[in-house]
Amino acid sequence: MISDDLLPFDIVNKKVWDLDFEIFIPAAASRLITRDQVDRMIAAKLEVFSCGANVPFSDPEIFFGPTGLYADEKFSVIPDFIANCGMAKVFA
Repeated sequence: MISDDLLPFDIVNKKVWDLDFEIFIPAAASRLITRDQVDRMIAAKLEVFSCGANVPFSDPEIFFGPTGLYADEKFSVIPDFIANCGMAKVFA
């Protein structure tokens, strides 16, 4: 069953980046975050960005490209190998 209140992706995508939030965790999303979205998260007062299991920024570089480096200058970016240490310890 699909809710009658379900919003289309385009509307949600326009609104979600402007919400007030302090922590963002893209989980296992790859190449998701653009420079525009980083700027919008800065305006929303984001403090911590915890990378998931993949490279979250839309740059073609394997690790941190220009968008990732820009984000790291504006708020705390916890790289994936540190963000995932807790789960690695749990499964060990």
